[in-house]
Amino acid sequence: MRVVEILSKVLPFCHVTLRGQKPIPPGYPEQPRTLGDQLRKGRMGLGLNQRAVAKRLGVSRSSIENWEAIETTPARWMVPRIREFLGLQPSQPPTSFAERLTVCRRGLGLSQEALAQMLGMHKTTVVRWETGRMYPSKAFRNLSTILRHRRFAFSD
Repeated sequence: MRVVEILSKVLPFCHVTLRGQKPIPPGYPEQPRTLGDQLRKGRMGLGLNQRAVAKRLGVSRSSIENWEAIETTPARWMVPRIREFLGLQPSQPPTSFAERLTVCRRGLGLSQEALAQMLGMHKTTVVRWETGRMYPSKAFRNLSTILRHRRFAFSD
């Protein structure tokens, strides 16, 4: 039972509504400077604990704790997911084939090795595609099919 319901039953004649700003919780960063500060501010602003944010981002609670304390920084592949959680604009959209492939692969949560295995090729081929040293030919059809199947827009 909510406090308002209890008070309205106990004090039916009292119709007072309290209004005021909620006090700022301790540790709330007023001017976030790092991604960890932004994460803490966003989390506290939403009223979430570290465990809930960790579950949403698919990481451990200790990762959130370390990022907020600036003991470690998130892996590069986690940054877009964190920025999305915070409602921040994504960084510049990828323009080259290599950049788009890297973004799609990371968005799927795949390593270069896992993508290569899915495509039935060696890991170095995917590495060369992502570094722009090589461009796919016949295997590209398989790549676009897999990425379309995973609901990622990928065209070239």
